[in-house]
Amino acid sequence: MDLYIAATLFSALFLLAAVPAPSVYMVITKTTTSGLRSGLIFIAGLILGDIIFILMALYGLSAIANTFESGFKLLNYVGGGYLLWLGYRIWRKQNVTLNPTAMTASSFWSSLLTGLLITLSDPRAVIFYVSFLPAFIDLSQFNFSQIITLMLCTIFAVGGAKLMYALAALKVQAVTLKTSYTNITHRLAAMVMASTGVYLIVRQVNL
Repeated sequence: MDLYIAATLFSALFLLAAVPAPSVYMVITKTTTSGLRSGLIFIAGLILGDIIFILMALYGLSAIANTFESGFKLLNYVGGGYLLWLGYRIWRKQNVTLNPTAMTASSFWSSLLTGLLITLSDPRAVIFYVSFLPAFIDLSQFNFSQIITLMLCTIFAVGGAKLMYALAALKVQAVTLKTSYTNITHRLAAMVMASTGVYLIVRQVNL
């Protein structure tokens, strides 16, 4: 994969990742309620899910994704239920004063799993990558260096796009530190998480 193709692939992945979507709203929510560390771990989970789907596309495993469609549906329900539970926990927090020491300390695995579930909950992403990647890589004949280049493009493109939202959320958060912070923001964050969970569940019901 030459430099021009790699740059084009990076740009395409970056633009796609920057489009407002449930994952973007979750990045903002994680960062504002649990801090930048949790936001970054959540982003790592998103990227890990993308890498899994890309590898499935490269090695012709899209048929497996279709075969185990019921398993992916179950993953949607599990992910949706998990997000509803997280939203409930945040909603229950009352009279929170936003400061670096008072923010909820979301665990490493919780943030990573949430990001991973958000990505893996849509098996159609494998089909997307099967259609998308041939513009940059011959799926019938690729080598290790191309895979590494593709992984690096995914990590920096998807990670960079989501990081922009995390840093923007952090900047807004820094401004609010100057004033008394009521539980309104946590309530809004809870609604974002819960609505994302409902979206994952309803999407499967309507399929």
